[in-house]
Amino acid sequence: ESSIMAAKIYKTTQLDTASLENIVPDRYAEPFTIDLSQLDFITPWGVAGLASLLFDCVGKKCSFNLTLPTNQSVLMYLKRVHFKNIFDELGFNAQSDQLDKIPLKEHPSEDTLLELMRLRKKQEDFYLRVPHIIHLLELAGVENEKATYIVSAVGEMVDNTFGHNLGNWPHPQFPGGLLMAQRYKNTKELEIALFDLGIGIRKSLSVNPLYANLHTDQEAIIKALEKGVTSRPYPQRGGNGFTYIQSTLKNGFKGTIDIWSGSAHLQINSTGIKKISESKWLIGTAIALKVAY
Repeated sequence: ESSIMAAKIYKTTQLDTASLENIVPDRYAEPFTIDLSQLDFITPWGVAGLASLLFDCVGKKCSFNLTLPTNQSVLMYLKRVHFKNIFDELGFNAQSDQLDKIPLKEHPSEDTLLELMRLRKKQEDFYLRVPHIIHLLELAGVENEKATYIVSAVGEMVDNTFGHNLGNWPHPQFPGGLLMAQRYKNTKELEIALFDLGIGIRKSLSVNPLYANLHTDQEAIIKALEKGVTSRPYPQRGGNGFTYIQSTLKNGFKGTIDIWSGSAHLQINSTGIKKISESKWLIGTAIALKVAY
């Protein structure tokens, strides 16, 4: 208990593509506290990223503490997106009970929200939600054909989550990934966030002798964006996942794509790579597709 009390504290007032790194520990082997007490804004990337971080910390058997937000609206939001299911899976009984006590008026959210999903079996978990995601895209003004294209791109990434990590999950008790989407009426933006709990892009590509000499996660992400690049030894059988999702921005969509794998975070827009930077290390690969309308 005393070691937790003296632990380094990681805190933030918001969790989105720009700020998730604030709660990622510098050293997983040392005691730490994730303090969300002042959190007042969170996006799908923040929700799925927080869940991904918790799965990794528990899988690593880290010594850490988690403080939930005091903001009632944020707590209600976490309850609405079913974050309690994450707490239950991880055995966070106190936090689960805390969400249980939050009053929540149920109201239809299918026009704005795809709640946090645990992806365990790609077909059952993702493809049953495809109509819902297309519905959100169409409400954002994306015509059906283009909405189907975006969902296909996300589906390709879901397939990659399982195809590249099957049998190689860093924490076999926590396979799969997390998916969430939300349409923001005020800012006229739709965000789709996908986090997998896998080995990451660089380790995946290193299986292929052609890419065994990639030295950094930044190099690996940039290489993965090239058409035909794959961890499989036969390029004609794969390698279109990142190319596919990147091409959504070149087909008349306004928006950005964030990719975080290992210790690299890249953002691209319709003109190409906007920014790539070193980041703290995060398990697997995370992708956020933001469509402006």
